[in-house]
Parts: sequence; structure tokens; C-alpha cells
Amino acid sequence: MDTLLFKWHVKKNGDSLKELAKFLNLHPHTLYMKYKEGGKKQEFTQSEVQLIAKRYNLTSEDITKIFFNEII
Repeated sequence: MDTLLFKWHVKKNGDSLKELAKFLNLHPHTLYMKYKEGGKKQEFTQSEVQLIAKRYNLTSEDITKIFFNEII
């Protein structure tokens, strides 16, 4: 996951991570565990990715870059 790009889209849309967590019906710490880098983490569900994509008008290319490109 590209955490920086994810956070950029959140901020670009005038949102906060806390507001996004509430929108997704997640505790803010649970959201953090999904986007954090390294260590033990959780994955976004398909429905969460779809909700985020709709909220921020993400293209399929954006979705791939954010959620499916591993930075090595």
C-alpha cells in the first residue's frame, strides 16, 4: 500500500483520517492498522476500498497505485 498517496487523497479532499474512520464505521486505531507500513497490520476489505474510491472519486489507476502496488 502506498500510505503517502492514500493520505494525500484524504487531505486533497479536505478530509481527515478520523473523519474517514467514522465514514467507514471503524475505530481510528483500526483504520491506522490498515494503512500503516510494516509490522502486524490489517488489510482493507473490498467494500472499504470501494467506499474510499467513491468518496474520493478515485480512478481504477488510483486504486491500483494506492492499495495494490507494493513499494520495494
